[in-house]
Amino acid sequence: MTKFLFLYNRINRLLDDIENIDNILKDKLKAEIRLLQVQLVLSILVAVGSVIAFFVLNLSSINKLFPNPKFKIEVEDTLIKKEGVVSIKSNNIKEPKMIKLPLSDTLQWFSVETGSYQLSIIYKGKEIWCTDFFLESGEKEVIKVPKQFEGNIKIFIDHRIFNPLPMESLKIKVNSTGNGYLWIYELTNDFQYKLIFPETITCKMSNEINVGVPFKFPSDECVITTGNEEGEESLLFIVTSIQNEDFAQKLANKMSKSIIGKAAISKKEYNWGVSKLLYTIRKP
Repeated sequence: MTKFLFLYNRINRLLDDIENIDNILKDKLKAEIRLLQVQLVLSILVAVGSVIAFFVLNLSSINKLFPNPKFKIEVEDTLIKKEGVVSIKSNNIKEPKMIKLPLSDTLQWFSVETGSYQLSIIYKGKEIWCTDFFLESGEKEVIKVPKQFEGNIKIFIDHRIFNPLPMESLKIKVNSTGNGYLWIYELTNDFQYKLIFPETITCKMSNEINVGVPFKFPSDECVITTGNEEGEESLLFIVTSIQNEDFAQKLANKMSKSIIGKAAISKKEYNWGVSKLLYTIRKP
């Protein structure tokens, strides 16, 4: 009987020990798992830190592998090249960006971010040409700006008085993107252009015009005056590369019947350019 009780108690103690051992093993396993988790997180952080450090230390080398794209502008018109402004607008809908800078800054390679852009050429405050382009990483693009009016001369008129009085002297400054000869016509009541300079206006200067040298009125006793009645008047300015009045008159005849534009003259024997000036004579 005594032996039985001893064995019984021994068995119960062993069962209790087994339970305790099981709990101890579980706690050890849990502790080991927690330790491994901490070590895993630390190793990830170390790896990420190593990658970041690699990129920071080798940023210049990485930039050489993935350089920003570049573009430059080629333009033949002397005045536009000298005084023009470039407007570059990003077509990114989320982050649209726009910068303006002198065109001369883009005659050499100009770096931008990868993306789609709209580029405009501005002269004397007016947009005269526009294009869209897309650049990928490392790409180089040469943007060629054609001469205005399909290779012909461009005329810019600086006119300060848009509501002059009858018989008032007009203050006009004319710039041309090509050397040539200036012809000025007035629109008559029958909608035809009649030559007034240099044919009917007597002055000391010739009608020769050069790039970068503004042609000014009044100057050297050469004056253009408005009509003697109130209402709208129109002057047509033509620059031709040759001293040929007949050729200029043909251009004027074409302009009296059609809109000034690229298709105004289908056959271009010589370089030429046109520009129209409108003003309204007010009451005295």
